Amino acid sequence: MAIPSCRFSPGRESAQVWGQLDSALRQRAISVVAQMAFNLVKTQAASSQQETDDDHASAREQTTQ
Repeated sequence: MAIPSCRFSPGRESAQVWGQLDSALRQRAISVVAQMAFNLVKTQAASSQQETDDDHASAREQTTQ
């Protein structure tokens, strides 16, 4: 079940929870989010490159026909 996207500023509750986390847990959370962001960018770049390659291949096919 997907959680709907919410766009709002983090409230006091979020800051309180974050402040109560052990520094090792905070560092782990930051690392996980950074890895997720890296994977997203990497996937989008690969997708974009595949689309470009597909466009070039179909253009070559059209010129040879």
